[in-house]
Amino acid sequence: MSNKGDGESYKPVKTPPIMDDKNASRYVYGVKRLLVTISVTLVMFLTLLDTTIIVTAIPKITTDFSSLSDLGWYGSAYLIARYVSPSCALQPVTGKMFSNFNLKYTFIAFLFVFEVGSAICGAAQSSKMLIAGRAVAGLGGAGLRNGALTIMSETIPLQERPPYFGVAMGVSMLGAVAGPLIGGAFTASVSWRWCFYINLPIGGLAAILLLAIQIPGINKDKKAKSQSGILGVLTKLDPIGFLLFSPVAVMLLMALQWGGSQYAWNSATIIGLFCGAGIMAIIFLAWEYYAGDEAMIPFSMLRNRVVWSSCLVIWFLFGAMMVYSYYLPIWFQAVKDASSLQSGVDVLPFILSQVVASIVSGGLVRKVGYYLPFVIPYVAVQNVLSEEDNAVALSLLVFMQNFGGAIPLGIAEAVFSSKLASGMARYAADVNLSIVEAAGASGFRQAVQPAQLAGVLKAYNFALTSEYYLAIACTGATLVVCWGMGWINIVKDEKETTSSETRSSGDDQLENWRNVE
Repeated sequence: MSNKGDGESYKPVKTPPIMDDKNASRYVYGVKRLLVTISVTLVMFLTLLDTTIIVTAIPKITTDFSSLSDLGWYGSAYLIARYVSPSCALQPVTGKMFSNFNLKYTFIAFLFVFEVGSAICGAAQSSKMLIAGRAVAGLGGAGLRNGALTIMSETIPLQERPPYFGVAMGVSMLGAVAGPLIGGAFTASVSWRWCFYINLPIGGLAAILLLAIQIPGINKDKKAKSQSGILGVLTKLDPIGFLLFSPVAVMLLMALQWGGSQYAWNSATIIGLFCGAGIMAIIFLAWEYYAGDEAMIPFSMLRNRVVWSSCLVIWFLFGAMMVYSYYLPIWFQAVKDASSLQSGVDVLPFILSQVVASIVSGGLVRKVGYYLPFVIPYVAVQNVLSEEDNAVALSLLVFMQNFGGAIPLGIAEAVFSSKLASGMARYAADVNLSIVEAAGASGFRQAVQPAQLAGVLKAYNFALTSEYYLAIACTGATLVVCWGMGWINIVKDEKETTSSETRSSGDDQLENWRNVE
């Protein structure tokens, strides 16, 4: 690099040309941009709404289907299908598909799968059908958030994206905030099935808006990029690693879900599932070590203390959040006899505080420079890795975040079943446990005698509050592992790096422009 800092070398020259970022043929403007932004924002809103809208409906669902033992699956099935598999293999595949095939129609295909899953959930006639529908919706939702942001990047110039991204992310977060309230309103006034049917008209509107708009950057033919075909793309995604890891996730979750409820912990089924998960995990880790940097989870990256510390932090944090999100509404309805709508209102402070804390902590990190006091793993890993490694690292964090939600939910279900049984034996020994479980979280009051209700309520309270100890343990573990993220002032480092890079890149650009002249 040239380093001309003597002052005489710099003389007025005409501004070098910018890259094609202002090429009008690539982007959309005016009404078209507004419609594209509305359509993808609606889809992002739905994906987050679908994660929380069910929490206030679960007690009524368990009553209708007599499926109290399945309540953990209603969240875990969606998270496993949407995040565990996608974060390992399907999510990178969606990125390749969006790059190599028509972006708009690929996005609409994922939206269609999501809508089909929602329709199955709404029409479910059994708990198993509902769980299957949640899994299908999760598979479709895997590509929607990534696809929505990609569409916005393809249709809006770089310098104009921040406000649009901010609006899209903010509106989508409202889905997570409003989910319990909307779910409670539907359950109380119409039917819990509308928690899923609501996705159909909104998703359909988003698809119609996209289909009706001709967008050069999206509709262009990408056949040249996809000549290698699907197999050529999949070979770069460590499909063997995915195939080895999937049984680990499924067997581990099934063992945690069934243990203590459908099967005894020392039964051959549960022991076999744990052993199978352990053996497959060893084989998976051996393959990942052999695959090296091309692995689904590169070992070289995991050796970085900041990376593995950030992974553990986000695992424990999201695990605690999911336990509270799913069991607080049940506590309000079962123990406090709140309606579905009221329980949605009751949990709003919990969710709103997370949104506010996230926004405020992001601003404070930018202000003070240190991310550790606010425990922000996404900032930490990007501060220690090169730019080319950021995508893999962030995908790993997304995987840990959502797998960290699915596994604690399975553990929480096992704790709930075990504690409810022991609580019933202690406070309501004269009540048949199977009757209480079959009645569900919102129906047991009508299933027992008035004189027995007080004891059953104590048993339910004992079982549900025991879940919170699991969440407290997760947050306590976060306080320990977060110190591995390091105490680094990113604002100071950024200023120093920017100052150095500005001087050198300015010299290089000037030299290149002179050579062109």
